[in-house]
Amino acid sequence: GEAPINWRNVGTQQVAYEWRETSYGTKREHWFEAGTNPPNGVVVHYWLKEEPAGEIELLFSDVEGREVRRFSSKPQDAIKPEEREPRLSKRAGMNRFVWDMRDAPTIKLKEGKHGEYALRGPRVLAGVHEVRLEIGDSQFSPNVQKFTLGPDPRVPTSAVDLQAQYDFLVEVQQKLNQLHEAINRLREVRKQAQAWAARPVIAQSPIPHLQSLITKLTQIEEALIQ
Repeated sequence: GEAPINWRNVGTQQVAYEWRETSYGTKREHWFEAGTNPPNGVVVHYWLKEEPAGEIELLFSDVEGREVRRFSSKPQDAIKPEEREPRLSKRAGMNRFVWDMRDAPTIKLKEGKHGEYALRGPRVLAGVHEVRLEIGDSQFSPNVQKFTLGPDPRVPTSAVDLQAQYDFLVEVQQKLNQLHEAINRLREVRKQAQAWAARPVIAQSPIPHLQSLITKLTQIEEALIQ
């Protein structure tokens, strides 16, 4: 069916919009009675003489040469829509991709609900960055481009403080990734234990240790997730 129309209050006015999918798999607002701002990120244009047989990748590196994000044209049909990454187009001719200038998002809890923005990676710092296009197993130096991200002119914060903030956010994200990985493993183990406990032979003669394990895993999960 048709995409639902959404409404938003802007001052004393109401404006209508709908969500439309971009060529790289993300969604953005399309306004019916207002203009659309330029993409909020680094816009990369790349030209392909013909559609490659294999997959292509875009790699973004930060000011220290550390790989920050890697995007691919690999199909994601088997992945839940809410867990998909932005996907590259590999059509013959001109293509475009927009990087949001952020590190990789935080690992998600497989059975949890999250706010999209709460799981975004930290925004990278200003400076000279690099993007590289890889086609299959081939890497060509002409496909490497440097670009400069400037500081936000609205923010008077010093470069030293911004670096400290970024380092702190990275550390927090690493801890959160460890927590989410542990909870995902815990839930998987508990699911296996529950499946064993539900088997007819075991259900007739319950194994105390098995039920005790399920209870303890639930208690640990409740302590980790408030």
